[in-house]
Amino acid sequence: QEIAGMKHIVRLSAVSLSILFGSCAAAPSMPLDPVRAVATTRFDVTVDRTTLKLPYYANTALDETNPAIIRAVIAVHGADRNADRFFEGVRAAARRATAENSTLIIAPQFLELPDIEQHKPGSDVLFWSGGWRQGDPSRSTRVHRRRARVSSFEAIDQMVLRLADGTRFPNLKHIVIAGHSAGGQFVNRYAAGNRVEDLIAPSRGIDFRYVVANPSSYLYFDGERRIGGEGDRFATPSTSECLTCPTYNQYRYGLDHLNSYMATVGTDTIAEQYGRRHVVYLVGELDNRDELFLDRTCRANLQGAHRLERAIIYYSYLQHHFGPEIAANHHLAIVPETGHNSYRMFGSEPGLRYLFDHEPADRAASPAATSRPAEALAS
Repeated sequence: QEIAGMKHIVRLSAVSLSILFGSCAAAPSMPLDPVRAVATTRFDVTVDRTTLKLPYYANTALDETNPAIIRAVIAVHGADRNADRFFEGVRAAARRATAENSTLIIAPQFLELPDIEQHKPGSDVLFWSGGWRQGDPSRSTRVHRRRARVSSFEAIDQMVLRLADGTRFPNLKHIVIAGHSAGGQFVNRYAAGNRVEDLIAPSRGIDFRYVVANPSSYLYFDGERRIGGEGDRFATPSTSECLTCPTYNQYRYGLDHLNSYMATVGTDTIAEQYGRRHVVYLVGELDNRDELFLDRTCRANLQGAHRLERAIIYYSYLQHHFGPEIAANHHLAIVPETGHNSYRMFGSEPGLRYLFDHEPADRAASPAATSRPAEALAS
C-alpha cells in the first residue's frame, strides 16, 4: 500500500508539473506510421572513420558527372518523412520553371525508428528521433546498433561539400536548401548553424539560398519575444510567462542549451552568420489552423498562435534584432489561398522565384500564384 501510495503521488506530481510548466518540455510525441518507401539510392556519410548511409531521391545520382547542372536544390521533407513525394513535388515545380534539365534535385530522407523496423534497410542506414529537424545526432539502439552517430546537419554538410567540389558538377553556381513544415524547421536552424557556406562560397563562387516554408517554430537569437498583441514590439517575457514556460529559450526555439553541432559553432557566430545569409520565408495565407503537426508547446505558442502569425512575427523580430537592413537578404512572401501544402507552396510564383530564379512571362498570374505583402495580413 505504501508503494502504491508513492506511485500515486509521483503520478500526481507529474500532472501538476505539466500544468505548471505548460507542457514546455517537448512537443507531444505521437505514434509514427512507417514511411511508405525508403529511397534505395544512398549517400555516404563519414564520421569517426566509419561510413554510414543516408537515403535520398534525386533526378541525377550524386556520383554521376553532369556539366549541365548549374543549380542544386536540396529539398527537406516534413514530419511524415515522405521524401519520395516531396521530391516529386519539387521536380514538378522545376518543370513549371523550365529548370529541370539544369537543376539537380535531391531529397534526403531522415528515417526514424518505425521506418527502420518496418523496412529493415540495412545496418549502416542512418536513423534519428524527431531531433533530425534541429541537427541532433542520429540514433543507435541495442536492436538497431550503428557504429557511429552523426548530426543531421553534418550529413547535409557533407552532401553540400560533395556537390561543390567541382569534380562532378563543374558548372554549379547555385545551392538552394529548402524545407517545408518540419523541413522548414530544419532549414531555419541549418541556415544559422552551418559553416560550409563560408568555406565554399568565396572559393567556388557558389551562392547559397535557404527557403523556409511553413515551419511550426523558428530559432530566436535572444530571450525576447513579441509583446502580446503587438507584432513589432519585443521584450523578455513577463515573470508569469517565464514561470509558466521556463525553457522557452532553449534550443530549438532559442540559443540556450544548444545541441553538440550548434554548440561547436557558438551563439555569437550563429547569430552573426544568420544575419548575413540569404533566407526566404514562405508561408501560406491559409496556414492558420490548429492541425495535427502544429507545435502547441508553450515555447512555440510564445512565437504566435499559428504558422502564419509566427512567420509574420518572426520577420518583424529579425528586423528588431538585426536592424532593418536585414531585409536586403531576408524576405517574407505570403502565398495566397494556400494552406499547409508543400506542393502548392513550392509551385507558387514566389516558390518558383526563390527556388529557381524563375519569373513568369505574364506578371498577371493567377491569384493563387502571387505573393501578398506581410503587412496586409498582419492584423
